[in-house]
Amino acid sequence: MLPLKIKAKVIKGKGRGKGLGIPTINFEIPEDLNISYGVYAGRLLMNKKIYPAAIHFGHRPVFQEEDKSLEAYILDKFNENITEGELEFIKFIREIRNFPNPQEMVNQIKKDVGEIQRILDNF
Repeated sequence: MLPLKIKAKVIKGKGRGKGLGIPTINFEIPEDLNISYGVYAGRLLMNKKIYPAAIHFGHRPVFQEEDKSLEAYILDKFNENITEGELEFIKFIREIRNFPNPQEMVNQIKKDVGEIQRILDNF
């Protein structure tokens, strides 16, 4: 099943990631996306460039939100304005978990990013 590439349209998020120091690009969830909820090592392919990414797919329990989201945190410097991109899911990292507060979530994301970077460096 992995790696898996999908095209997805960029949508406006709630802006929380930027405030937490982990700005994400939010994507419209394709109807035919059939993967497990969780965090993935992946990449964003856009304008003939490849950006390493931590991808989240699923609900956001730390914010008491059950609706699904699809978002990517770009690991490299990223300052592009995009309306659509191709996401590549390379490896499942972990299931979605609840955290006591947003800062605990950010601490886990930082650990995830380290693991994702190692995976992508060897991909």
